[in-house]
Amino acid sequence: MKKTFLEKIKNFSLAFVATELLAVSFLAASPLGAAFNNPSKVSRDDNEQKIYTNDLTGISSISINTNNTNVNIVPSKLNKFKIYYMENADEKYDISKNQNQISIIYRNNSYKGIDIPILKGGNPHKYKNNDLTIEIPESYSGDLNFFSESGNLFDYKPLLFNGPVNVKGLRNLNNLNVDFSDIANIEDISCKNNISINTEQTCNLKNVFSENLIKTNTVVGDINLDSVSSKNLLDIRSADGFIKINGIHSDKINLRSPFDIKKV
Repeated sequence: MKKTFLEKIKNFSLAFVATELLAVSFLAASPLGAAFNNPSKVSRDDNEQKIYTNDLTGISSISINTNNTNVNIVPSKLNKFKIYYMENADEKYDISKNQNQISIIYRNNSYKGIDIPILKGGNPHKYKNNDLTIEIPESYSGDLNFFSESGNLFDYKPLLFNGPVNVKGLRNLNNLNVDFSDIANIEDISCKNNISINTEQTCNLKNVFSENLIKTNTVVGDINLDSVSSKNLLDIRSADGFIKINGIHSDKINLRSPFDIKKV
């Protein structure tokens, strides 16, 4: 009997999924898969710390493109915006300012291929990538937007595994927006207006306060809330993960998850 177009599409989709699962299983069991799951990175004797400094006047957005690097965003008593990073003969950063945005782009000259998104969390690179630390003046009271910009197969930008972003100790912000592809850890944060956190993986909020609203979204990760409060709205959504709470307060609370909400 002749198959309909929808039946053909359905059969093709099932065959494609089966093929992908078989390929992933084979890779995971192979030496290459083991290398991705248990990366062995070595130190570089030629590592050198670099510092980028810029006045914060007019800066509100920071684009971060890294590879398996902890990104630490912390307050500073200085009146300057600073980035601390490590470079060597192969690993470099391009840092530039364009109007109100700082762009941080990691380059690895020793690796000529592309990273495979399905193996996220592994590291095909040979050398250690040291932490990237961004200092914000503790007196800064404007807006801050942190986001990651990895490319895709059809883009000139490299496909990179962004490491976790850790935002801690900023107490005078107006608005805070974090849009990252990895884990987001937000701790000891206070905002006069809104806080928005979007991440593909787990999101952890601890001692976070907003005068207006706090909104978080995750794609596959859990959301953990510990002492989180907003005056008007707390809007929390995990598309495919748990929501765990320990002390939350707001006039209106929306908690959305495909699983039960857990109190810890």
